[in-house]
Amino acid sequence: MDISSPVPLTILTCTSCMFFIELLSKKKENCMVFLTFCTFAFIAIHGLIFTSKFFTVKRNIPLRVYFKIAFIFFIVNLSNNQSLQYNISVPICIIFRSASLLVNMAMGYLFLNKKYTLKKLISVVIVTLGIYSFIVVSDHSVPKKETTISGFAIGITLLSVALILSSYLGILQENMYKEYGKYPQEASFYTYLISLPYFLIFSNEICLAVVEFEVTNIIMIVLICLFQLFCINNVYILTTELSSLGVTMVLTLRKFISVIISVFYFGHNLSIMSEGSKKIALITGITGQDGSYLAELLIAKGYSVHGIIRRSSTFNTHRIAHLYADPNIHKGSSTFQLHYGDMTDSSCLIKLISKIQPTEIYHLAAQSHVKVSFDLPEYTAEVDAVGTLRLLDAIVACNLQHKVKFYQASTSELYGKVQEIPQKETTPFYPRSPYAVAKLYAFWIIKNYREAYGIFACNGILFNHESPRRGVQETLSLGNLDAKRDWGHAKEYVEAMWRILQHDVADDFVISTGKTESVREFCNLAFAEIGMKLIWQGEGVNEVGIEEKTGKVRVRVDPNYYRPTEVDLLIGDPTKAKEVLGWEAKITLKELVKEMVASDVELMKANPNA
Repeated sequence: MDISSPVPLTILTCTSCMFFIELLSKKKENCMVFLTFCTFAFIAIHGLIFTSKFFTVKRNIPLRVYFKIAFIFFIVNLSNNQSLQYNISVPICIIFRSASLLVNMAMGYLFLNKKYTLKKLISVVIVTLGIYSFIVVSDHSVPKKETTISGFAIGITLLSVALILSSYLGILQENMYKEYGKYPQEASFYTYLISLPYFLIFSNEICLAVVEFEVTNIIMIVLICLFQLFCINNVYILTTELSSLGVTMVLTLRKFISVIISVFYFGHNLSIMSEGSKKIALITGITGQDGSYLAELLIAKGYSVHGIIRRSSTFNTHRIAHLYADPNIHKGSSTFQLHYGDMTDSSCLIKLISKIQPTEIYHLAAQSHVKVSFDLPEYTAEVDAVGTLRLLDAIVACNLQHKVKFYQASTSELYGKVQEIPQKETTPFYPRSPYAVAKLYAFWIIKNYREAYGIFACNGILFNHESPRRGVQETLSLGNLDAKRDWGHAKEYVEAMWRILQHDVADDFVISTGKTESVREFCNLAFAEIGMKLIWQGEGVNEVGIEEKTGKVRVRVDPNYYRPTEVDLLIGDPTKAKEVLGWEAKITLKELVKEMVASDVELMKANPNA
């Protein structure tokens, strides 16, 4: 048979198919499983009608042969597609595809006792090295500062499996045609038909794609299916007329042309490192204690950091002012930007997320004062509960639900009237304030959207944490001095936030030290650091902490800080975070207090009149 038509038709139709797939993927992220299922079903239905004529045409090749080929065919497709989920870029896939020429020659030698001429061997090596050189020379990526080595290794393993099996598949097809004759249309139909049940593995993902399906995309999907049908038909014709090495050569050329179109038409970066390595973080509540530490951490890791701040009559950016003063942060493309926004404005959040296109969102903004939540319960719910929902809806509205990772700063106040000691991820919640109730809604809406939309959304249940980035007062006014809390350092806790989003699976974690001290003991440690010993006098709201040497009142109990429903004992169990994330608090309460006091002393020396 003359192959002058099948070869160019294979290249043309397969390349056209990939062109429309790229067009659709720009509109609809993570649609590959759904698209693959559609093309498999379309080709199978076409074969059922026109090839087997509803199984009335007698088969020429036994079903057992097709079952083996269909299984390997599905595994190859699955491995290639899934590898992209593990920090594997398209260029690396192309390099592996080009290597399939050499692997195919090795398979032919081992299984078919084929002998290749020196000229053919040199040709294959030149093609392989040519594609590899093009990829490497065109790579302008910056190496990652952080990478998940295990994930990358899984991706390479999947590509290796696909590489070996695809070459072996070519050998099987070549042997099949030798033994039973050349029936490309029949082979295409049964291979795709028998592969369909394997998609049950992805039934949830396919059903979700159907629910989110937009009618406007139907024309593009039909075009993809048609081009894929023509592509596959021509490929199967080639398998009957060429050796497996020849077919592999044509398919490698087709893939290489698709990459060139992807780079020069769609403007995709041709980089050895996956695009997933270029991380963009959006932080709400960036001007707070946690937000400022988190911004420092992410900038140090090479992130482009964006923060949301509210418009107000006074600027409250002193905790992040040093980031603007650092000239190294602003070299080249900006890595730190602030944007005006508000958790009560849905349209604003959608615009910001659409503009920034973050890969990670850290939601720290909240009305977090427990006592104030009793005075402003509706506002607290609007910001802390509904504000979280608005962010999640903005992610879905921007079609980023499969691209962005979302962290929500939850709170130990969820446990409230504690049901067990210590508190862990499975401990029942019993919120005791409007703030805690609002945060409970945020906690559950995170889990709901994680399950309903497939968003990588996580809760970090943070226990009390402090740092030097707190205010300075001559007299410290507090509430219940006997309340016991689990205190940690904010700088360590933001690292836990980051680690939660680097984990392979979205999950919820308790972040704590696992140790507890009373508010009274915290005060004793703090004043002892500056040589003051406190003497406690009085009871309840009338209790005061007096400096032993001078008789001055240094700590006063303020009834305004007492809550209508007090939470007396909070102590977290960080076992899961330690075992799964490799995170644990190292700074003790005494070390934390020492650092906070030293910082306050320096501030007072620098501003003696403040």
